Amino acid sequence: MEKLRYKNRLFFEIEFWVRRIWHYLKNRRLDDRRFINEVFEKAHGYKMDFNNPQSLNQKLQWIKLNDKRELFVQHADKIDVRGFIREHIGEEYVIPLYGVYADFSEIPLQELPLPCIIKTNHDSGNYVIVRNLDSINWSKVKYDFKWALRVDYYWFQREWQYQKINRRILVEQLLSDEFGRIPDDFKFNCFNGKVEFIYVANDREGENRRFIFNRQWELMPFSWGSKWKKKTTNEGIPPMPENLEQMVLIAEKIAQYYLYVRVDLYSLNDRIYVGEITHTHGGGFDRIYPQEWDFELGAKLNIGNELLDKLPVISNSFKN
Repeated sequence: MEKLRYKNRLFFEIEFWVRRIWHYLKNRRLDDRRFINEVFEKAHGYKMDFNNPQSLNQKLQWIKLNDKRELFVQHADKIDVRGFIREHIGEEYVIPLYGVYADFSEIPLQELPLPCIIKTNHDSGNYVIVRNLDSINWSKVKYDFKWALRVDYYWFQREWQYQKINRRILVEQLLSDEFGRIPDDFKFNCFNGKVEFIYVANDREGENRRFIFNRQWELMPFSWGSKWKKKTTNEGIPPMPENLEQMVLIAEKIAQYYLYVRVDLYSLNDRIYVGEITHTHGGGFDRIYPQEWDFELGAKLNIGNELLDKLPVISNSFKN
């Protein structure tokens, strides 16, 4: 699953500056509130309500604008969050880390334990899965990561925490089963400290299906995403994991610090690993289909400054 963008340095530099100028002209002229107001209506087909948010996606925008605790920065950083998981959940739930690097050229590629995954700590989608060193065009990958480290992910969806992350590259163990397949990604969406539903990314390197379940592992009648691949047969529905209740407990232990949070977990060989912590699914711009579920789910999420003040305070001394 190698992601390649650049054929040579010239193309890299041209794209970098074109993107930079485009984002400056289109997005940086807008403050966060105006940006959200403009993008939200295009994404969802109805207006953003800053004064009285009702839908789930409206309330995620409220959280982006109002919850500015340093905790967001530490948990959004895929490196620093490991210290939090180690201290508050347990060492056994941390995916083994092979190295942290400021630049791609620092990575000792010939010495990497395989399989592994190389990714950035501050954004989404910039990674390379390494099972065989010889099967990857490292020149192209190097330029991909050079670009990624120069991009301020904040400007894409105005999630303020990404602007404050020290951008780095990490190499960690690639979780895979006895057949070399990546395990399902269980995304626990938590409202006010409790798991409300579970978004499952199934067969990521194959059919790449998506399912949403309630806590009883019953399929929910809505989808949430900008691009959806629906199940084609009942046989494609993943079975309820035997350790579901344990995963719920872990997700809710993390969720106690948030009004809303998405906790991504993996279950492999009777072990659970924490993948990452996401503060606003899709930046609050992914559509929920049918739309009435956006408002039905929104009615279940309580927000407000008085609730923020009641959230537990956590030490910021857990950096990796």
